[in-house]
Amino acid sequence: MNYKVVIVNYMKSGSVEVLLDQLDAQTLSPNSVSLIDNSPEFELSRLAGKAYGFPVDIKHFPSNLGYSRACNIGASGEWDYVVFLNPDIEVREIDLFEKLAMRAGTLHDVGCIGVAQKNPDGSYEPVARKYPTIAAIAGKRIPSLRKLLGWAVDDYMQSYPACYEPTASPLSVDWLQSSFLAVPRDAWQVTSGFDERFFVFMADVEYGRRCKKYGKNSYLMRDLEVHADGLRSSAGGLADVLKKKTVRIHIRDAVRYYFGI
Repeated sequence: MNYKVVIVNYMKSGSVEVLLDQLDAQTLSPNSVSLIDNSPEFELSRLAGKAYGFPVDIKHFPSNLGYSRACNIGASGEWDYVVFLNPDIEVREIDLFEKLAMRAGTLHDVGCIGVAQKNPDGSYEPVARKYPTIAAIAGKRIPSLRKLLGWAVDDYMQSYPACYEPTASPLSVDWLQSSFLAVPRDAWQVTSGFDERFFVFMADVEYGRRCKKYGKNSYLMRDLEVHADGLRSSAGGLADVLKKKTVRIHIRDAVRYYFGI
């Protein structure tokens, strides 16, 4: 499988370097890697001279283009699959992409593929979910509404609670978190990639919707896993709006998703 990896960096250059070394150790390594550095300082410049078993293209955008636009830029070129990886993902199994390629060949009408993501405490990140409703988002963010709207939050957050049984077959889901997302070329072309209206959040949800629109499926490979850091940049409630820029961005992207603004 000819696959390209796209990594969007924002002040996590150390994690990017670890991930590149892990990709280089894969039994099926990528044909190329595109690094999009959205950091104010050109953090990834020091990687320019480092040799890997694949070409590495590095672009720096200090104004921060946003995740969606950066991914679309990184996905240029020729490939059978493009794999989007967050810097905080670790690929510790050296044959993960070899296994992923074998599994992908057994699926039909693929829009995207994700894998299980294991946190440091042994729990699994809920990377597969139903499409979020306004009630679910409001109940999650506003504590005073949590009791009233708890049913909607639970339905959204726990929509696929038993996703990670090692021997389980691939599960078709509504959408997958883009921290690890493998996308075939035909799906990327028919969906036109990530919607750049969204700075970062909701772009993967919208991508899942467009996959369904064009008859493509989002599959979670429950018997394959990578490691995540267990942190969520968008975590927080209404009280965090003034404290955390990421919460404000999430709310803005959600408004655009629900109201088309």
